[in-house]
Amino acid sequence: MSQEDHHFGKRSQEGRITLPLRQIIPHLLCRICNGYLVDAISLLDCNHSFCRSCFLEYIKKKCNCPVCGNFLNKNKLETCFKNDWLLQSMVYKIIPALQMAEERDRKTVYEKLRASSTNLQVLIQRLVAAGRLDNQTELLPLTDKRFGLSLQVCTPNEPISLGFEFPIPEGYFKNGGGMKAHDVVVETMLRTPEGMVPSTQCFFTTFAKATISTFKKLLMIKYSLSPPSDIEIVYGGEILRDDYSLGDIVQIFLGGVKKYLHFYFQAVKPADPASMMPQLIPETIPTKVPKMDDSKQSR
Repeated sequence: MSQEDHHFGKRSQEGRITLPLRQIIPHLLCRICNGYLVDAISLLDCNHSFCRSCFLEYIKKKCNCPVCGNFLNKNKLETCFKNDWLLQSMVYKIIPALQMAEERDRKTVYEKLRASSTNLQVLIQRLVAAGRLDNQTELLPLTDKRFGLSLQVCTPNEPISLGFEFPIPEGYFKNGGGMKAHDVVVETMLRTPEGMVPSTQCFFTTFAKATISTFKKLLMIKYSLSPPSDIEIVYGGEILRDDYSLGDIVQIFLGGVKKYLHFYFQAVKPADPASMMPQLIPETIPTKVPKMDDSKQSR
């Protein structure tokens, strides 16, 4: 085995390199909490990866990379890291139970928020009815700030109005680069029934449980796009994960306060189509037609 094979793994006769799982696992761990990456982010300068929540908590106290000590500008933190969906998808691929646990924990948190919100509202109504609270509006911000609770929690079956606009305005991304995890070419025109257009909008009303992946498929069909082209939907200066629901977006970006959601989207395709995995086309097996015996044919 060559030195290259020893470093990267075992090379098969077909040229494929097989990596032992023990070599992959260390790259899927957060260097702050030492657990598997959750909502992974990668620093742009040194490419070290962490859980988003771990990194944001760490950066409150220090202003350098936890691994290499590279300086990070806390005043322009959005230019220091990117969401690493490729790395996160690898984590979920190797440890599928982690994704299920994360979704279960997220559901539990939302249920607790809804229960706390209901209890607070009932308490306030009782205080007002008993005459012990004169100004209800003064208590709400105080209660919300003290307990860290949102009195408006978006339920999964709650209707939400939203719109999608193409293209993404110039300078929309805070770091100017779009925070893409891969090299892509952004389409400047979309196909509509009226022909190719440089800009377009569409509007929907649906339930809060609808996911970003659903809207990506819908936009792909609506604008006659097919693989290897893809849709990237953005909100709040970030490209959204496919598994986010509208309810997640309301909680993450709006603090649970439901309102009209206006998304931007862009159509992208790989910058180098030749680098893509070749599409496998199964060979057609000719059907063998049995020959009829001459004696049977004469009958």
